[in-house]
Amino acid sequence: MRKRFGKGVCVVVVSLMVAVSSYAETEHASRPATKKDLVGTWELVSVRPAQNAKDPVFYPYQRFQFNADSSMKYMTSTEPFTKDWLDKFRKEQAAIDFRVDERGVLSLMWQKKRYEESAICAVSQKEIPADVLAKIPKDKRKGLPKKGDMTLSYLNPEGRIAYQKVLTRVA
Repeated sequence: MRKRFGKGVCVVVVSLMVAVSSYAETEHASRPATKKDLVGTWELVSVRPAQNAKDPVFYPYQRFQFNADSSMKYMTSTEPFTKDWLDKFRKEQAAIDFRVDERGVLSLMWQKKRYEESAICAVSQKEIPADVLAKIPKDKRKGLPKKGDMTLSYLNPEGRIAYQKVLTRVA
């Protein structure tokens, strides 16, 4: 009786090890973001497609700060941020409230005007495999998400993705 029980336990342990290793191999490249993921300061890596270079939404320099109290602020620029601008940003009051649901849908609500927008928010869990990266033209590789980066896919009124921003945590 003991031998059967021991063999059964061994089979269960081996089966669990196979299942765990299979699960690890099938881990998704990204997952829906949570509020905990968002809290912090983020900098723009890329925005695609850049639809209008004169629209601040598509400026190449952007900083986002998500706070634990569900408020946030952001700034944009056509030029790199100076220390003076970063200091002003730190002191600036948040002007937007946010929430994120279990599917990673981020809702941004402006505090002083009636305006709301939504984005699908995901956290990259893996680096892009080298063999896949090699197939992407070099000029297109810049701005791709890396492990730990946040992707915000902004939705148009029809619920389709209008443009996408990749952010990296800076604090």
